[in-house]
Amino acid sequence: MPESQHGGDAEVIKSWAGLKDRINTLSNLFTSQTLRPNIPKSPVPDHKTTPSGVLIFVDLPDLDRMTPEDLVNELNNMAAAATRNITEEVSS
Repeated sequence: MPESQHGGDAEVIKSWAGLKDRINTLSNLFTSQTLRPNIPKSPVPDHKTTPSGVLIFVDLPDLDRMTPEDLVNELNNMAAAATRNITEEVSS
């Protein structure tokens, strides 16, 4: 609670605690409402291969809960996989 002349008043302390609880509740509600829907987990293996040999990953990253560094790593991995597939097609 910020410094105040009413800092020792029990009613003020109780009101301040209630206000902090409401702020936390509102923050949690806002966060839960702004996230994308959950991606349902599928019972298939973590990855599969198409007939042409392209690897498809089923376990998609959760963009709402990943760090910027993790996002960059995922994008790098996707770019590397795409480049590898193009290189293999050109070489064939």
